[in-house]
Amino acid sequence: MKKLLALVLFLVSPVFADTHVWDGSADDGNWATAANWDVAAVPIDGDDVIIDAGDEAIDAGLDQSLIDLTSLTIGPNFLYGIGVSTSTRLEIDTAKLVINGGLDDNIWIEDGSVTSWDEVIIGSVGASGTGTCYLDGVITTMAIHKGKVELLGTATTIYLDATLGNPINATLNTGATITDLYVTDGNVNHTAGTITNVYYDNGDYVCTAGTITNLYQRGGELQWWTTTNMTTAMIFGGIFDASGSASARTITTLTTHYAAAVNLNNVVGNIALTTTKLWAGTVTWPPGSGPDY
Repeated sequence: MKKLLALVLFLVSPVFADTHVWDGSADDGNWATAANWDVAAVPIDGDDVIIDAGDEAIDAGLDQSLIDLTSLTIGPNFLYGIGVSTSTRLEIDTAKLVINGGLDDNIWIEDGSVTSWDEVIIGSVGASGTGTCYLDGVITTMAIHKGKVELLGTATTIYLDATLGNPINATLNTGATITDLYVTDGNVNHTAGTITNVYYDNGDYVCTAGTITNLYQRGGELQWWTTTNMTTAMIFGGIFDASGSASARTITTLTTHYAAAVNLNNVVGNIALTTTKLWAGTVTWPPGSGPDY
């Protein structure tokens, strides 16, 4: 009976995750080298990983695609890059990814083959915000505060909220598919992919390709220079500029409010509006055109 009880207790006992801290002692920049970790073991499923020291980039042993971490945190004292290029990234899954890097180098990370990233927080990429973080994966929620993020893959919700309220501090370059993008302060370069809902307050947003399905704009300047249509453009304030592309496009419903400045004059005059609700603000039309209201 005692042996049976001991076996049962063994089977139901929880397995606690370890915390692995990178110290780079092996001096080979290899994730898969046990000597580079303070516990002399390479991180495995469920572990928490902290990278906040080291004397060189992590550029080898990058295929960790079968590993699913609890968290991966890159701290301000790590001054080098992770990954090599857009085709040679660190491949790993983690429930939470936090980047508060002091590095002014670049980070390339791709999710693995196990699951998605539940939460991504970009506190800083580089002490001066000059580094670039290249991410390719499936993300549930991401917040960007400082630095530049190049995003591929898919994301459910992204918050772009620049440090000190200065849009220049945070830039999102995206070719991803995103459900909801909230831009409190920040700059966006939209070059591909579909964003279902954009809630835009301040900064510069340039859409040269890809699709914005629904736009809710309260400030900043948005250049809608793509070739695709928009379902809803509700402009409460700021500048909405569609003049930079000669492509024929349709806005199903355009609504303007008191602080809106809308420019639809793309010279050739081929921007079609199905429904307009021009409560206030200013609209610049192509010569000889404009709604009858």
